[in-house]
Amino acid sequence: MLNSTHLRSAAAVIAFSLAIPAFAQRSLGLPQQGIPSGGPSQGVTEIKPMGTIQIGPAVVDNTDNYFPQVDLSARQKPVFPENPRPPMPPFSTIDKGITYNGGTTTRPSTADDRSRFPGINFTGSLPPDPDIAVGPDHVVQVVNGAVAFFDKATGATVFQQADSPSGFWSGTGAPSFIFDPKAFFDQESGRFFIVELALDETNLISRVLIAVSDDADPRGTWFKYNIDSKLIVDSNQYWLDYPGFGFNKDGVVFSGNMFALPGSSGFGGALAVSLPKAPMLTGAAVTGTRFHLPDDFTIQIGKTNDTTSSAVYGVARPLGGGSALAVFAFKDFTTTPVALKSTVSVPLWNQLPGSLQRAPSKDGPRLDIISDRMMSTMARNGRIFTAHTVLATGGGKSMVAWYEIDGLEFAQGLGQPTLVQAGNVNLPGADWAYQPSIGVNAIGDVSLVYTRSSSEIFADVMLSTRKAADPDGETSAPVLLFASTRNNTINAFRWGDYSDVEIDPVDGITFWGTNEIINGTGTWGTVIETWNLGNDGGGGGGGNNVAAPPTVSVLLGTLLSGDASSVEFKDRTYYEVNSSFVEGAGTYAGVILDFALPAAKESVRSFSIDVTALRRSGRRVTGMFFLWNYRTNRWEYFSAKPLGTRDGGDYGDYVVGVTQQQFSDFASSGGAVRLLVRSHESINRFRGEPRAHDLRVDFGQLTIVPR
Repeated sequence: MLNSTHLRSAAAVIAFSLAIPAFAQRSLGLPQQGIPSGGPSQGVTEIKPMGTIQIGPAVVDNTDNYFPQVDLSARQKPVFPENPRPPMPPFSTIDKGITYNGGTTTRPSTADDRSRFPGINFTGSLPPDPDIAVGPDHVVQVVNGAVAFFDKATGATVFQQADSPSGFWSGTGAPSFIFDPKAFFDQESGRFFIVELALDETNLISRVLIAVSDDADPRGTWFKYNIDSKLIVDSNQYWLDYPGFGFNKDGVVFSGNMFALPGSSGFGGALAVSLPKAPMLTGAAVTGTRFHLPDDFTIQIGKTNDTTSSAVYGVARPLGGGSALAVFAFKDFTTTPVALKSTVSVPLWNQLPGSLQRAPSKDGPRLDIISDRMMSTMARNGRIFTAHTVLATGGGKSMVAWYEIDGLEFAQGLGQPTLVQAGNVNLPGADWAYQPSIGVNAIGDVSLVYTRSSSEIFADVMLSTRKAADPDGETSAPVLLFASTRNNTINAFRWGDYSDVEIDPVDGITFWGTNEIINGTGTWGTVIETWNLGNDGGGGGGGNNVAAPPTVSVLLGTLLSGDASSVEFKDRTYYEVNSSFVEGAGTYAGVILDFALPAAKESVRSFSIDVTALRRSGRRVTGMFFLWNYRTNRWEYFSAKPLGTRDGGDYGDYVVGVTQQQFSDFASSGGAVRLLVRSHESINRFRGEPRAHDLRVDFGQLTIVPR
């Protein structure tokens, strides 16, 4: 609580600060909800829903009832996914003059603390389509043919069952052909989500199966939904293939490509369904909203692991142009769901001709790279990261192209998405790179996992990385995560169809990934890897979570000694300011510490500042701590404590911290943070006028808490 002395002295500081030029800045405010009156801005289309679908309530199942808990038997499926492709019109060859900012460099990767354990091995299905979800203590992996839970610490398999109507999906009434699994862990609710597709062409049935755990431990209760995904347009009926699956704090979205069922014809474009998340956490009935996108193909839905994003983003490869991407935003899950669509210009990329749809492998068949459809999308606070396989610069093989897109204003209905940066992984020589997945952690570091092969390489799991501060578009030299040592002997051309990168929810920093490999028996296997990029694991104390030493300046008083280096360490080298007398108020000294956040603002949840402040001379000197509010353009009081004259131990050490709700006001759009350390000795009617004192600042360090 502020007493009257604090209020008077705070007012004095504010009066003094008015004479100082304020930082140039943009007004931030709170994220806007919905679309401004008058509809979306130019270049943005609001997609009209084609109706709602009533779902549930869920079937409640418990994994403790399965015996044995780990069933490793392989079961040949009666049908394999065929990975159909729609007719692709020729691309526009208009080059808009946008270039990749960079590419793969020879700079060594900072990936370290790597560890690996085997994932699910051959199940009898082709291809594996591996995907993972990472929780606090477990990794959930899904492939065509099985669902498994692993202990994060040991890699031990604690649960594995077939993804069949009599296995993991028992009780749901699903068709027997189940395929194309995806999974994620929702940090906001602490739940695992799994999605798979189910198809019965004979009876014209297309289904999406979704399972939601009841807590952060995948062992135990799951709520399982069986959702009708058949699309009927005029007299044609379509089934859903190759799902996208993502979420934000409010909702879940799945999407897929729509192909003709027997008796129908043509390509049905894409279907997306938005679902409010809250009912699914208890297995309650859900009302979904369907959006038909007849001109789109493979909308990869982004996973959004932050607590502020109002939208779920998606990205697609347009059917008619190689110098743009289609971007989607799904929002307002708890009211009237909305879907927005726009485009973003990107460097011209060339589709892979039919002769290059399969990559060479050593002494073996060519591996299906699944064309140039979008493969992976992840979003954080309006920044969308996405990747796919394209024709390499120079032709003759494939490379990985990736993009960072700013979609924040687009999702708010205020403008089109814009390209932040674009890069590529074009491997040297005759090495092909394909089927990428991309992930971005809480401080903006990026990892790409993909497959490498050539006439001299069977099939390798590769990693390319970049730190948030790296030059735009650049990734480090590739890192080999796993090298296959032989060919796949069973329908080896079916490869992938995708890989995955996830972020550990415990620290928001550590990466996890999975991809297909060839195991020692000549069939497919999978591998699960984890790594970080030289960070300290989150939560402060070093690495990318700590800002560089601040710049220092005098607000009140006269500088006696010191510079910015004086506050870099606790070493009794002081930035020292002699106080000034203010008539009727007392003596004051003020020091401003200007910090720059060590990561992009949208990747930061909150921050704290450790500061060491002391006094020399004076009697009863109070230290007061203020932060600059970029919304109101004024200093705001945070705390006050008496200043001692000794350092060491707890003397003079103070912490100023902001909450997640306050953060947006106290960090500028460019990541600037200002701390005012001010000392004051007031006039006392018994002691008379205060004596002069010196304010000594010995240390200042800002530490972020990542999203």
